[in-house]
Parts: sequence; structure tokens; C-alpha cells
Amino acid sequence: MSNTKRVLLILTVIAVAVGTFLIIRSWFFSQSKVVGVTESISHPELYLSFTYPSGEEAYSLIERPGTSESLTHAFIIMKTDEYIALQANQNEGDAPPAISIFVFPEAEPEDVPSTTERAGRITRLQNWATDNKNLTSIHLAKNTPEVVELDGVKSLYYQADGNFAQEVYLVSYHNNIYMFVGQSQKPTDQITTVFKDLIASVSFD
Repeated sequence: MSNTKRVLLILTVIAVAVGTFLIIRSWFFSQSKVVGVTESISHPELYLSFTYPSGEEAYSLIERPGTSESLTHAFIIMKTDEYIALQANQNEGDAPPAISIFVFPEAEPEDVPSTTERAGRITRLQNWATDNKNLTSIHLAKNTPEVVELDGVKSLYYQADGNFAQEVYLVSYHNNIYMFVGQSQKPTDQITTVFKDLIASVSFD
């Protein structure tokens, strides 16, 4: 075999090998990369449902039942890569910003629809938030808590300082108190938009 033919054969083998590698690499990444998809969470026993963007390129949900009589259920949502990094560090250092949903039993249950009783419900929420200020951060509120609606249910909303900037919604419904907390390092962070979308998706069934 001439030197020219030998060089051409070697180049052909290299080209085939490189082409095969590029095809395999492309296939591998197309199979391993998971685009965020909308995940629906529904808990009829908690009268609660919501959605969030799930996946390796989006967010992960950590769900835990209450560990005491004062906490019924907890949901923590954080960016998947940050959650993996947090696990790798074995919980050393500060946790990343997250979206949290906590469900508490209401101390004074009263589920009636009149305007007067709803006003009383808001007062009870304010009192509960103050009594549990280390949990609610209401003493760090940057604005006077305002009455808003989540899925037609009157709720308290405020922003608070802390390790991260926080948006907090407190809701009293069906003998439960729900606390929705969105943390971020700055208002332009993606997690802020994710929290707003989650709040818009909340349904009390």
C-alpha cells in the first residue's frame, strides 16, 4: 500500500471515529438533559393544589409530613442543581434560596363564609403571625401586611428581610393555616418569577 493510500485510510478511520463520537455525545446529552416541565401537586386532604417547574434543568420538590402537632405538612422547592450541591455538602454551609409551603392546624377553627367572620379570620392570622414571629418574620416586614386574595380566599401578604428577601402569604382555610414563602437574593432572580407563578396556580379545594 502506498504512503498516500495509507494516509487516506488513516484519515478516513479518524473521520469515522470522530463522527461516531459526536453522534454518541449528541445522543447522550439529548437523553440526559431534562427540560423543566410543569408538575401539578394535589393534596385533597390538605385542600391544596399548586404547580411548579420540575426537572433537572428546573426545580426539585422536597415534601415532608409534619413532625409535630403544630405542623401538618411542608413543601420545599429549590433549584435542582442547588439542591444536589446542598446534598453533596452534607448540609454544611448556608442553604440556597427556596420556595416553602407550610401547613399548620388552625388553633381556633371556624369555616364560615360571611364577611364579618373573614375579617375575624384576618385578625387571627395577624395574631398568629405575631405569636410565631421567628417563623413568619412578620417583625422584619418591610411593609404593612395587606389583605389580598388567593383563589378567592382572603389572605395576608407582606415582604420581609432576613438572610434572603422574602415574600410571605398567610392564608386561613378549612381549619388550616397556610404559609407560602418565596426567598430570593434579588428581585430579578428567576425564583421570584417561579414563586409568583406558583402563587397564581394555588387552589384551595
